[in-house]
Amino acid sequence: MTIPTLEKSDDEIGNEVAKILSDLIRIDTSNPPGNETKAAEYLYKLMEKEGIEGEIVESAENRGNLIVKLQGKNPGKNIMLLSHLDVVPANPNDWKVHPFSGEIKDGFVWGRGAIDCKGLVAIQVWALLELVKNGYQREHGDIIFVASADEERGSTYGVKWLVENRPEILKVDYLITEGGGFCIPINGKNKYFIEVAQKNVCWLKLKVKGRAGHGSLPGLEETSIVKASKIVEKLYKYKTPIEFHKITRTMMYEMLEKKGFIRRLLMFKPLTDRILRAYYKRDPGTAAFLNGILRDTITPTIIKGGYKENVIPEETEITIDSRLLPGKEYKDLITHLKKALGEKIFSQIEIEKVVVGIGSYFSEYEDNIFYNTIAEIMKELDPKSKLVPLLITGGTDSRFFRAHGTTAFGFQPLFPDISVSEVFKMIHGIDERISIKSLVLGAKFMYKLLTSI
Repeated sequence: MTIPTLEKSDDEIGNEVAKILSDLIRIDTSNPPGNETKAAEYLYKLMEKEGIEGEIVESAENRGNLIVKLQGKNPGKNIMLLSHLDVVPANPNDWKVHPFSGEIKDGFVWGRGAIDCKGLVAIQVWALLELVKNGYQREHGDIIFVASADEERGSTYGVKWLVENRPEILKVDYLITEGGGFCIPINGKNKYFIEVAQKNVCWLKLKVKGRAGHGSLPGLEETSIVKASKIVEKLYKYKTPIEFHKITRTMMYEMLEKKGFIRRLLMFKPLTDRILRAYYKRDPGTAAFLNGILRDTITPTIIKGGYKENVIPEETEITIDSRLLPGKEYKDLITHLKKALGEKIFSQIEIEKVVVGIGSYFSEYEDNIFYNTIAEIMKELDPKSKLVPLLITGGTDSRFFRAHGTTAFGFQPLFPDISVSEVFKMIHGIDERISIKSLVLGAKFMYKLLTSI
């Protein structure tokens, strides 16, 4: 079958994708509690208007996952478009616009989820709708679209649940999702970073015991709060070893191509931490990112202790967010904790697992047909483009599919009209927004990808 070309202008594409994204942002799916079913129903109705059949699968009340399949004429390689409907919470008092307004101004769509990741939902949905409108059907293999719940809190009600309860969803050869696509213009090239690996997410609660009592009669021993504060300080001061591997070396070369001297110093392990601290003063976003990809990290994020002004609590709880390099496991985190705290203190804490994930790494990306197809499409859309493999410090739902052999990449190309440092600040931060130029670029890319692989 002849592959239909895109006849629409960039303005038409931009208006259509921006409308979908703006509508999605106005549906508040802050997680917790999520309430993704409302967003899934909105997308379901869009699909239904074009005769596309879908299914909303709820893992719990109001925790909806949308699944759509466009069946090919013959069996073949299946490709999945994966994105998520939930977003992290946002405080309207901190934003220039209301985070759930979906306001379109100055060439941008504003609101929580614009980048992470309702923007991706919008371009994937638009590409599917446009293909159907143009009468396209794949000769071999199916196109599967999944807009999931609960990605921001470990995917318990989203992809993790789907994999466990709808295992047929794993029958996919290629997958494209969030995690990459930001662009850095360097030396006349537009370097688009494509996620091929991600760190292992481990969230733990460290529970510290102490003697309870009246606030006016402290004992002579350390209270649970004092013990906890010392543990936090030890975790802050503890530095895990710097580690280099193929992806991080490639990333650092490409990101710091114009800063060769800094790059060489960074890659000399005895000086890495000192150079990172100095570089942080010039470019805190990039320095923090480099630190995150060069080592395992352990970050205290929540402390809970006490319930009344005049009561010494028996227990204080520390929540830590740890991100381990690919290949590392929970046992490696425990080794870090023992070194950071010492055996004596470590033996006095109780550990509760909140999320213990799986890191993922696709090592054969360079010789992969899917990767090469993405590179070719980007060359067509942007002759200055160059793909750069990316290790991300967070986690995405692709890890569940990579564990079963799926070739998965994180890629949503972003037009380089916002600096990478600014993009990093917006994700889970304030004033999140995406340019309509980026939406157009992403929509064209997704459309071409579905007709090329």
